[in-house]
Amino acid sequence: MNVNGEHKDRLFKKVFGPKEDVLSLYNAINGTNYNNPDDIVVNTIEDEPDERYMNLSESFTGSILGFPAIDCVARMLNINYGHNKDLMDKCQKLREYSLLIKIIRENIKSGLDKDTAIDRAIDECIHENILADLLAKNRMEVTNMLLAEYDEKLHIDNEKEISYDEGEKSHLIKQICKKIDKGLPIEKIAEEVEEDEGIVREIYNIALKYKPDYNTRLIYKELENMI
Repeated sequence: MNVNGEHKDRLFKKVFGPKEDVLSLYNAINGTNYNNPDDIVVNTIEDEPDERYMNLSESFTGSILGFPAIDCVARMLNINYGHNKDLMDKCQKLREYSLLIKIIRENIKSGLDKDTAIDRAIDECIHENILADLLAKNRMEVTNMLLAEYDEKLHIDNEKEISYDEGEKSHLIKQICKKIDKGLPIEKIAEEVEEDEGIVREIYNIALKYKPDYNTRLIYKELENMI
């Protein structure tokens, strides 16, 4: 399910706010018949297989020497519509939740702006008795959740793009600085790094100010201020 990868968390918690619904979901996942479940935490992630297991140790960056003395394993289930049919059949509210997200995603893919896509999806779900009671009673709250977290996702995506662009340019700056030390002219550097000569010239002129240490971060910042 995907309007974005994050909005589902708040909405999911809203849908499964009542304890009896959380219990129904828990029992459907585990094939149990508990009446008083302990606290249950559920997270949603898109673009995953129906089921996989994750080790806590996998969340750490860098290398780990030897084997962890204690490790935790989490079972992750994909609840995007079309996955884990048996689970959906056992938990009607989960199935309806996944349908709502699917409809929103399809509306956006059809070209609708996010406001209209969400509004029409809610209308359709109420008409088709999909989470109808929740959506009818909490329409504004649900809409605000979706819109707010959709914007958060756009912000996160933009930050990722900025980070990627900075990484690419920082790598180019380092390449150019090495070639400056070799005494290569701008034209030759542009040819070797396969980059536009104008861009190479801008970096070249800024980099000369920081020679011989070449502070890549400062060169990048000054380059961005020129754009």
